[in-house]
Amino acid sequence: MVKTKERGQFQMGVDSTPTFFIKGKKYRGALKPEQVLGVLDSML
Repeated sequence: MVKTKERGQFQMGVDSTPTFFIKGKKYRGALKPEQVLGVLDSML
Protein backbone atom coordinates (compact mmCIF):
# COMPACT_ATOMS: atom_id res chain seq x y z
CA MET A 1 0.00 0.00 0.00
CA VAL A 2 2.82 2.40 0.82
CA LYS A 3 4.49 1.76 -2.54
CA THR A 4 1.23 2.48 -4.35
CA LYS A 5 0.84 5.73 -2.43
CA GLU A 6 4.41 6.76 -3.18
CA ARG A 7 4.01 5.95 -6.87
CA GLY A 8 0.88 8.07 -7.06
CA GLN A 9 2.48 10.89 -5.16
CA PHE A 10 5.83 11.05 -6.93
CA GLN A 11 5.33 9.55 -10.37
CA MET A 12 1.84 10.83 -11.09
CA GLY A 13 1.80 14.05 -9.07
CA VAL A 14 -1.14 13.16 -6.85
CA ASP A 15 -1.08 15.60 -3.96
CA SER A 16 -4.73 15.72 -2.96
CA THR A 17 -7.78 13.53 -2.73
CA PRO A 18 -9.81 12.94 -4.62
CA THR A 19 -7.70 13.01 -7.78
CA PHE A 20 -9.02 11.51 -11.00
CA PHE A 21 -7.25 10.67 -14.24
CA ILE A 22 -9.36 10.58 -17.37
CA LYS A 23 -7.44 9.74 -20.55
CA GLY A 24 -4.22 10.84 -18.86
CA LYS A 25 -5.47 14.26 -17.75
CA LYS A 26 -5.49 14.95 -14.02
CA TYR A 27 -8.55 16.38 -12.29
CA ARG A 28 -8.23 17.42 -8.65
CA GLY A 29 -10.92 17.76 -6.07
CA ALA A 30 -14.49 16.63 -5.79
CA LEU A 31 -16.10 16.88 -9.21
CA LYS A 32 -19.84 17.20 -9.49
CA PRO A 33 -21.51 14.54 -11.64
CA GLU A 34 -22.31 17.12 -14.33
CA GLN A 35 -18.63 18.11 -14.45
CA VAL A 36 -17.59 14.50 -15.00
CA LEU A 37 -20.25 14.13 -17.69
CA GLY A 38 -19.00 17.30 -19.37
CA VAL A 39 -15.45 15.95 -19.46
CA LEU A 40 -16.59 12.59 -20.82
CA ASP A 41 -18.93 14.15 -23.39
CA SER A 42 -16.12 16.34 -24.71
CA MET A 43 -14.08 13.22 -25.41
CA LEU A 44 -16.74 11.57 -27.58
